[in-house]
Amino acid sequence: MQNALFGIFRKALVMVQMDGMPRVPGIVVDFDLTNPEVIISSRLQDLYQKEMTIVLEHWFEDLEVKEEGFWVTLNFSDIPEHLYIPYLSIIYFFDQQANIGFQIPRYGQPGDVGPVVELSKEAPSQTTGKVVSLDDFRTK
Repeated sequence: MQNALFGIFRKALVMVQMDGMPRVPGIVVDFDLTNPEVIISSRLQDLYQKEMTIVLEHWFEDLEVKEEGFWVTLNFSDIPEHLYIPYLSIIYFFDQQANIGFQIPRYGQPGDVGPVVELSKEAPSQTTGKVVSLDDFRTK
């Protein structure tokens, strides 16, 4: 099941890599920074330590989708940062346009993959280009 969810996510990234972000709002990705295969700058590691949320929407560059993860350059406080995010580090992803997301167990922890959840229409539809809280996207 986990591989199927990663396959769906990877396919969406391949489409964005080939055609650019065809729509706004974009894709929210929450990932586990404790996964040893995550590659980020020490500055970002110090700021976010355990988890980080990124949004692929208005400004991102160098999206490169690989079999085991993806590379992307994002802007953090006017500083471009090149990140590598392995699929196994992904905790949650959410397609804001389709209003659908998947919860995935943390890297190295047992548990079932959460169900596909359709989020309420009250979920934020615009982002500020900053790291956001996942609580903004969860149904209550």
